[in-house]
Amino acid sequence: MNWFITRVELHSADEEDYQKLHEEMEARRFFRAIQDQSGTYHQLPTAMYFSQSMELDSVAVKSLAVDAANATGRRSWVLTCLTPQWAAQGLPYA
Repeated sequence: MNWFITRVELHSADEEDYQKLHEEMEARRFFRAIQDQSGTYHQLPTAMYFSQSMELDSVAVKSLAVDAANATGRRSWVLTCLTPQWAAQGLPYA
């Protein structure tokens, strides 16, 4: 299973734009929480998403996120990373 972290920044956006982004990302199976090794879910920082796929690579996952961002009508920056492991500190429980 491939794990991806994606960050989307919308330009000149307000809270409604980000709510639309969250809905569009969720429809594409991007999540705003991540599960640690013990099974606990943690909320990701603002505008970061977790996804997983056995078939897609980082370019395909990025394209899905770009489609979601475009659905908001705002310009955006999108970065997707394939991550075999991760570590974090201070993330609140989801």
